[in-house]
Amino acid sequence: KKGELLSRWKDSNCRSQVTAIAQSTTDNEIFAVGYEDGSIRIWDSKIATVIVSFNGHRSAITGLAFDTSGVRLASGSKDTDIILWDLVAEVGLFKLRGHKDQITGLQFLRIGAPGSSGKDGEIVAGDQDNSSLPGGHLLTTGKDALIKLWDLTSQHCIETHVAQTNGECWSLGVSPDCSGCITAGNDGELTVWSIDIAGLSRFSNKSDDNGSQYLHNRGVLHRTGRDRTLEIKFHPRQDYIAVHGSEKNVELWRIRSEDE
Repeated sequence: KKGELLSRWKDSNCRSQVTAIAQSTTDNEIFAVGYEDGSIRIWDSKIATVIVSFNGHRSAITGLAFDTSGVRLASGSKDTDIILWDLVAEVGLFKLRGHKDQITGLQFLRIGAPGSSGKDGEIVAGDQDNSSLPGGHLLTTGKDALIKLWDLTSQHCIETHVAQTNGECWSLGVSPDCSGCITAGNDGELTVWSIDIAGLSRFSNKSDDNGSQYLHNRGVLHRTGRDRTLEIKFHPRQDYIAVHGSEKNVELWRIRSEDE
């Protein structure tokens, strides 16, 4: 309100440019910051201090995502690797390799019992919210135009699709209830996907593993702007999507109801 600078974070040991930043889903004071040299620092904004440092990537960090429990962090980099980090034990858990170019999007999928929903439309299940367990699922996109679904229990990619028809995939946005996502690339092209959450829930309980698909292409939308799309965000409670590219415009989309 007053336009005052509240805080400036600086690590005297680091001269690298910041390339990615993410806020914890459970603690608003905790931020993960990725740097051009491939290092990651976890900052406590209240005391403006680094509490953990991670080094595992060979080049600049391009994406960071906390899981819903705030215990794990996924990082993607220009080196095409995805690394999962345990923030409590302060160690790297494992690497996921499969993308052929830099990672452009990362999102943990929150999977609960089919059809149950909690506050803000999130899908929850009393004993099945497996994003906070050691397993869970991760959705990733890369500059190689691929979208991949990873099973974190087996540490393998279980599904891959070509996300964009005209070159790279630059952005990933996932709906709050994880029932769908949008990927975006060049020329204002947005690809809409539905995610079979019920099927993934059965898959994670090992009762349904018959090679079925969980990601389904629902068609393509075109933004008014023809520039490269850089970010897609779903409103946490309303049916709005905000999209912006490398130009100065933000486009707001509304998802129509079934009746409409």
